[in-house]
Amino acid sequence: MTGTEACPDAPPSFEGAPEPEVAEALARMAAAEGTTPSFPWATLALTVLNVGLFVAGLAAGGSLVVAPGIHHLTAWGANVGTLVLEGQWWRLITSMFLHVGPVHLLLNMAALGYIGYFLERILGRTGLVAVFLLAGVGGNIASVAWSGAVVAAGASGAIFGLYGAMVGFLARDRDHLPAPARTRLLKGALFFLVYAILFTIKAPDIDLAAHLSGMATGMLCGFALALPATPEGLRRRPGRIALVLGAGIFLAAGSVRVLPAVSGPDGRLAQAVKVQRRALAAYGDAAERVRTGTSTPRELASIIEGKVLPGLREYVDRLLAVQDQPGINADRVRILARLAQNQSQAFTWLAEALKAGDEGEGAAAQKELDQGIEEFQRAERDLDP
Repeated sequence: MTGTEACPDAPPSFEGAPEPEVAEALARMAAAEGTTPSFPWATLALTVLNVGLFVAGLAAGGSLVVAPGIHHLTAWGANVGTLVLEGQWWRLITSMFLHVGPVHLLLNMAALGYIGYFLERILGRTGLVAVFLLAGVGGNIASVAWSGAVVAAGASGAIFGLYGAMVGFLARDRDHLPAPARTRLLKGALFFLVYAILFTIKAPDIDLAAHLSGMATGMLCGFALALPATPEGLRRRPGRIALVLGAGIFLAAGSVRVLPAVSGPDGRLAQAVKVQRRALAAYGDAAERVRTGTSTPRELASIIEGKVLPGLREYVDRLLAVQDQPGINADRVRILARLAQNQSQAFTWLAEALKAGDEGEGAAAQKELDQGIEEFQRAERDLDP
């Protein structure tokens, strides 16, 4: 989902019910590994987590599930590109457990239950959860990179990753399952992926970048986790999962670092806001130390000149650098830049008063600064598109 409209993701379309031969093949695979088929507890846990959050939204008044707006989705942890770029990376995870309406939830949980039943028996509980999380995060990173202003929610990227993992696993491993069962599972996974991608392409409000990236991430994970159907293969599974999970976390962290450079004007605007907030936070911390007697006014002046003023200048430069980019409200950018420059003048006045020890000038400068910050915050709210 992108923009302001909540839209269900592609419906889970399957090629009929699972054949008994598939279940029998999975049982034989478990026997070869020296285990017995177990209940898909990880799939159930992921389903309960998604449904539980949805129920929590109902308990909170239904705002999350009845015609939710962007502010509701944002408050509950949606993947908001600009906020992610400001440092709220946890949204890359929370958004995959957030759904917009009962239909959205039902479709995704049906798809999760179908693929989870089989994939958990092939990859194990930990493997299933690892692929779900890595594919979901990978899809959300791609979503932010594709559009820095995206607002997205849903487990679709992670579920595409699970179907992709089935394809990747079966593409490499030809020994786990007999040919008929292997063909059955591969055809079912490919059928879902092709149908769902075509559905996504036709629906402009559904996040194609997240789906494709989640699928690709899952395929790589499934290919890497394909191990022989033997007790030895089973013993190697935890180490292989740990390796895949570690590599995925490393790549995700690296991708997050380069997101601002590839996410377009909205991403660069978000980074400008981050610089400005960091500068004001430095001032707030230093002023609090002066108030509590752990620092001096001259030290506060030093912080203003060394951190706050350079930060505000960088903020203005970053704003002006994107003002003419497509999709950016140039008038809004210019107003915010002017107000930030007014803040800089007030900070300069305050720093000079602090160094001179002039309490009267300092009080006047502080009053002007407070008014400037309040005006800036009011303008941010009023001008926010």
